[in-house]
Amino acid sequence: MNYKKYIAVLLCGILVSGCTKNDASVPQEESAKAEKETILDDVIEATPAPADTLDGMHQSMKDADCMLGTLFFGFSAEWDYASAMNMLEDNIFSDSFPFLKEIDEDHFVNAGGYMLYLVVPETDADMTIYSIDENQEHVEELYKNNDGKPVLLVCNEMDDADIEVNVTNADKSVIFYPLVGDDFRSVLIPDQGVLDFSKTAYYSEAGLQDSLDYMREELRIEDSLLGASFLGYVEKASSADIKALLESNYMGMFYPFIYSVETANYIDAGGYEVYLLVPVSDDTTIAINKIDADKNVLEVLHRDEYGTPVVLVCNVDETPNTVVELTEGERTVTFYPMLNSANGALYLPNGGGVSDYTFSAGSDENAFFLQACFDTLYYDVPEVQDAVADGLTVEYFDETAVIEDMDCIVFELGTYEGETFKSEKAYAVTSDSMIVYRLAEDGSYTKILDKNE
Repeated sequence: MNYKKYIAVLLCGILVSGCTKNDASVPQEESAKAEKETILDDVIEATPAPADTLDGMHQSMKDADCMLGTLFFGFSAEWDYASAMNMLEDNIFSDSFPFLKEIDEDHFVNAGGYMLYLVVPETDADMTIYSIDENQEHVEELYKNNDGKPVLLVCNEMDDADIEVNVTNADKSVIFYPLVGDDFRSVLIPDQGVLDFSKTAYYSEAGLQDSLDYMREELRIEDSLLGASFLGYVEKASSADIKALLESNYMGMFYPFIYSVETANYIDAGGYEVYLLVPVSDDTTIAINKIDADKNVLEVLHRDEYGTPVVLVCNVDETPNTVVELTEGERTVTFYPMLNSANGALYLPNGGGVSDYTFSAGSDENAFFLQACFDTLYYDVPEVQDAVADGLTVEYFDETAVIEDMDCIVFELGTYEGETFKSEKAYAVTSDSMIVYRLAEDGSYTKILDKNE
């Protein structure tokens, strides 16, 4: 089944490091110490440390010479104090900043919109929150206090800031317009005065494990033993080149556990294509063998009985040079990592068992919204789940529509005949991922899901 997977809210975890028999993991000239490294240190270098107390967060702000701390939690079609606190009750943010669960309703500001932020002023500073117009002129004062306590702030429908946060003390001030970054894991902040804590939770031990667990939950739903993603190309299979590819890859924004894959689990089969391979559980055995053009096994490259994710470099042409075998209990799945040049997806086994996450490796800044729409279509519409279970595929061909004055993303449901996709049904999902329509060939439509009701 070929569909796209990644969600930006509440993901993250540290990998379980298994015993690996591995003769081809990294180039021999690299030291044994280097083989145990990950790229986490590089990725989180500028990320503030978790804080058990508000005083700890204030200290991090002081150390960075910042008057304001911020954090982006996620987005929803509707927010109120109860739903915001419910989200904070048990997730990676509360693990990294447990005091956030103590925010009271007097420190909840709902300016309307979809985005939920945290804003934390320094102690003994006045913080004022204004609604603003398109020219950034003040419209209304929504909040003012100098108690230094964190405030949950709902604002922004999407692209433009409709809120100004102004923090002032006796000596200086900072103005902040809350906007989420393209990765949906960070906040766009001014050059000075504001410290972004957003990624702290994602790169914590609990956060990294959470993103791995999330992918594995998806794999269980799809009855797959493996999640596979084409990440890109490297000229040579050095750890440095693979690390650089992982750091720049869009998938890491949504599944940051890939940053914690040890270099000992970078498998070099010879070639230029780079794949991420994630077994469904710690009880899944993964074996990677080098093969010839007739698919005869030439060499055992890697075997691991603990479901440890790996990064595989393989393929010098359009013929696969490796075979991946997954075993869990009495079930076995065989997979030949290779790209379909016609659509950029992976060739998957006819009998299922492998989920394609290749879309996650894209760089489209709108991918988050597209993924949210897909998740609504697949997870919330039973007829689509049933069709996929029967062998059909959901595809997106860069089509949109306007239905009932709402922008929609159009998905096709069908099958491939060779390299040609034959569509059987079409669906439109509103850009806020709340409503799904079934489309007819005559241009009519039927609403089949409305999360607002």
